[in-house]
Amino acid sequence: MLVVDDEPDILENLSEWLSDSGYATLTASNGTEALAIVKRQRVDVVVTDLNMPRLSGLHLLTLIKEVNADIEVIFLTGQGT
Repeated sequence: MLVVDDEPDILENLSEWLSDSGYATLTASNGTEALAIVKRQRVDVVVTDLNMPRLSGLHLLTLIKEVNADIEVIFLTGQGT
């Protein structure tokens, strides 16, 4: 499972919680880093922030699906809109 968030505290806490729950996790602090990980190793699920600078979660979804359409993507956001 790959966890992607530009907020370091959220990235660390979510990754730790998932690891403690028995999931093997990788982390990326932005969409570009996440895409590089997806291209070089097997990832089944990506949990990503929706709003990130430079490469949004929605744009990341499109690029991930081009690499491997079978990867499941879960969006998280702290935005109220």
